[in-house]
Amino acid sequence: MISGFSHAGDAPHISAPRARRAEQASAVAGYALIALLLMAVFGRIMSYPLQHDEQIHIAAGAMVADYSLYRELGYNHLPNLALFLSGLFKLTGGENYLLVGRFAVFGWWIVACGAIALIARRATGSRLLSIFAIIMLVSNTLFLGQPGLLVTNSFAPMSLALLGTYFFLSGLDAPAPRPSRIAAAGLCIALAIGFRVSYVFLVPPFVAAALFVPARLPFVSRARSVMLPFALAGVIGMLPTLVYFVSDPQSLFAHTVSYFTGPHQSYWQTLDVPKVMSLAGKVQLAEQIWFSGATLLAAVAAGITLALAGFAARGGDWSLPAMSWPIRMVLGLILFGALVSFVPTPAFAQYYAPPIIFLTVLALLGFGLLDDWRRRIAVVLLTVIAVLSLASGATRLGQGLAALASPVKWAGVQAHMTGVRIATLLERAPARAFPGKAESPCRTRKALDSVSGALPDRKTGSHFFGKCSRARAATLSPILALEAGLSVYPELAAGPFQYRVADLIPVADRRYYRIVSPGGLGAFLAQDPPVAIITGQEGELDAAFETFARSRSYPVLEVPGDDPVRLFVQPAPRP
Repeated sequence: MISGFSHAGDAPHISAPRARRAEQASAVAGYALIALLLMAVFGRIMSYPLQHDEQIHIAAGAMVADYSLYRELGYNHLPNLALFLSGLFKLTGGENYLLVGRFAVFGWWIVACGAIALIARRATGSRLLSIFAIIMLVSNTLFLGQPGLLVTNSFAPMSLALLGTYFFLSGLDAPAPRPSRIAAAGLCIALAIGFRVSYVFLVPPFVAAALFVPARLPFVSRARSVMLPFALAGVIGMLPTLVYFVSDPQSLFAHTVSYFTGPHQSYWQTLDVPKVMSLAGKVQLAEQIWFSGATLLAAVAAGITLALAGFAARGGDWSLPAMSWPIRMVLGLILFGALVSFVPTPAFAQYYAPPIIFLTVLALLGFGLLDDWRRRIAVVLLTVIAVLSLASGATRLGQGLAALASPVKWAGVQAHMTGVRIATLLERAPARAFPGKAESPCRTRKALDSVSGALPDRKTGSHFFGKCSRARAATLSPILALEAGLSVYPELAAGPFQYRVADLIPVADRRYYRIVSPGGLGAFLAQDPPVAIITGQEGELDAAFETFARSRSYPVLEVPGDDPVRLFVQPAPRP
């Protein structure tokens, strides 16, 4: 047994009104700080450069209403993000795709911050701990990088996991279970999995808790008030994935599990670039991410509160703190989240994010076990940790604040401006020749538009006419084509991700793909020549596009802007 803190002397007396005023002042300052930090996050999201990981998600969201998500568009994740973006683009008019997507990412940040603040308030009853929780989330440099900034399926499931955790804890901390909140938890967990399959790690700890909590209730009562609403809502949340699974299970499997365990790994093995393929390399990468910065500080915070809880358990002598079911559940989430981080190959930083969000939750639950005297000790220590965490993310947060002063440099604005420039260059190009009446409706539609010099209506954002778009672009940067009001070949909608592995896809799986490889690109485009070819963003992968353009005498135009973008325009007909 280790002697504790409670016998070291009495706490100094502070009058209640004075204490309340001090707490209110601290809360106001804290809320102002949170507002400033969220502004910094917003600026960082908006200003972070466009990455090719975003191409597949935004293109799928823009095109899924007209094409099959897997067989035609080659999407390689579960469907929730593509469907979410599709609905969002319809609501916003189908323009400014990247900008709208980045706003959505910030929306998920608001959800995450709100959820962890609610957990803090529920577990501790302290507004200051809510502020601490948000600071630990917002200042984490991993989340201030690509996993938390891009229009990908990395941050949305984290937000849903935190929200589901809040609903589950609040649904079971009352004298009687609250089925509506437990159902909301099941819905959030299922939706998170539908965004990213690796979040299946959430299931074992939550299911175990649903089976055994609250222990005071008979099994039948638990089944009716906890297990049943959690399971039914989970099924509802999985409906988008289940619909695709039931309607075309082979395509879903080929484009997700088979893709990532086969051609994706084979492609990376052929590259002579730094990569993490081995278990030893994955452990080293995990060490770099988990044992540094705000992540390490969150783990220290959890250790401090649990250690202090051990003193509170025996009136001054330390013992292992009572492991309440929420603490056991969150420890399970951290463990399973850590294990699933090592599954994908090759490894990237975003794969190690899932367990991080629960370290702060664990610290909050430990704080909730403390008496008033030890809470004062913990508040001082956690304040120091929060300050250090802010210091670790200060440079990135400062960049975000600075970016607010230059909206014209935001990635979404830049992408749309590039699209407008492409559209303008096409409008000024000589009229293009298309075959006549015997051609398909899609070609006739394009021919009419070309003769009239028309491009998609930029006021309405109407880019698609069923599967017959007004003008097609061949590119591995579909976002730029969409921003220009052009449509994209479905074979190229996945950006580089399907194109670069086309020759590595098993023969048995190719029937589930609508695909073109670098070697077959020329013949493919010759069948239905594009109005424009856009290159410059994908390095060597763009070579076949430029070769085709030059073979067909497409004149090349440099698109003004900070990023290298080349536009090849279909030549005017010969007299």
